[in-house]
Amino acid sequence: MIDCGWLAQAATALEPAAAEEEIEAAEQLLGCHFPPAYRELLRCSNGLLVGGDYSLNLYSTAYLQERNVTYEVLEYGPDGWILIGDDGGGDGILLDCSSPEGAVYKLGLGSLQREDAEMLASRLSAWVDEGFNLPSAPQSDYPAKVDVWLVRPPTGGAKELVRLKQELNAPLSPREMQQCLKEPPCRILRDVGFWKYAKICARHNAIDPCLALTEVDRPDYPVPIPLPV
Repeated sequence: MIDCGWLAQAATALEPAAAEEEIEAAEQLLGCHFPPAYRELLRCSNGLLVGGDYSLNLYSTAYLQERNVTYEVLEYGPDGWILIGDDGGGDGILLDCSSPEGAVYKLGLGSLQREDAEMLASRLSAWVDEGFNLPSAPQSDYPAKVDVWLVRPPTGGAKELVRLKQELNAPLSPREMQQCLKEPPCRILRDVGFWKYAKICARHNAIDPCLALTEVDRPDYPVPIPLPV
């Protein structure tokens, strides 16, 4: 059980309770059923902040879908997990909706791999009772967002670059495509989700290594493409 009175003491800022309709709408948008303890938490406060060494932000139902889509959690995260908050430092707070007790994890938003996750509590209610404990953990080696670069002309020339443009959904004009073929490297995407594009780049580079990732607006800071992705 979530103690709303204790929650008011542990949190820095609370929001009005979520209505049942808001909870159900969020479940439908995310395609999962929330564990009972998470529903209780939302009924106590529909989103909250916790200060201290970390700035913990648990999202309201109004932002749950947008945050999960932005960080591609539903597509690339572990099955049944949803992003319910973040620590303000690049790590997400994820809830295992397939766990009846609502296991809670801390996971770098540039990784989204189960093996990189740190369990905060096997029960959401216990995590709340402990004051939202956030132990220090190594940061992910990967940023959440990256730039995508063409570092040399693809083996298939212009025809292959057209295919790449379509696969990456890159907004390149015909003139920009010609420039990329003549004078690489050239940036073909900016500020996009790491994990989605790392997968595409790894798949293409296994046949024709012509793509690379860098930190956003920092072309001199390459981001390694993990294998396998």
